[in-house]
Amino acid sequence: MEEDYWRHHSSANWLTQGDSNTAFFHAFANGQRRKCAITNLTTDSGITVDEHELQAHIYDFYRSLMGARGEPSLFLLSPSMWHTIRHVSDEENNNLMLTFSGEDMDKVLASMKTNTAPGPDGFPVFLFKSFWHLTRPLIFAIANGFALGRVDIARLNLGVLSPFPKVVSGCP
Repeated sequence: MEEDYWRHHSSANWLTQGDSNTAFFHAFANGQRRKCAITNLTTDSGITVDEHELQAHIYDFYRSLMGARGEPSLFLLSPSMWHTIRHVSDEENNNLMLTFSGEDMDKVLASMKTNTAPGPDGFPVFLFKSFWHLTRPLIFAIANGFALGRVDIARLNLGVLSPFPKVVSGCP
C-alpha cells in the first residue's frame, strides 16, 4: 500500500510540475541522466574515468566498428548468402534508385488518414496536411537526398526540428 501511495504521489507531482521548466523537472531529468551515465570503462590500457578519454574511446570504438568512408567495412556478407534468383537485377536496382516525384509525395500524403495518432516525430498527419504547402519543398529535398545518397546520415542526430513551441512564452 505504501508503494502504491508513493507511485500515485509521484504521478501527481509529475502532472502538476513535471512538464514545465521547474526545479522538479530538472531534478528528475538530472537524476535520469546520472542513472544512465557511463562513469568508467575498462579498456585495453586499464580503467578509464576521464570524461574526454571516455568520449574518445567510445567514438573510436564505433568508428572502427562501422568504418569511416574510404575504409574497408568490418562487416561482410558471404556471396553465397542468398540464392542468385533472389539477387537484385540491374533493372530492379535502377528502379530502386529512382527519385521521388512531387506528385508521388502528394498522393502519399493525400492517402494518409488525417485523424491518426502522431508518428515517432510527435506530429499528427493533420499538421503535415495543413502545412504541406510550406513543408513540401523541404521534405521533398530530404527524401530525394536520401534516394540519391546526398544526405549525410551521420549529421541527422545533430539537429532537432521544433517548428512550434510547446508553451506560449509568458504563459504557464
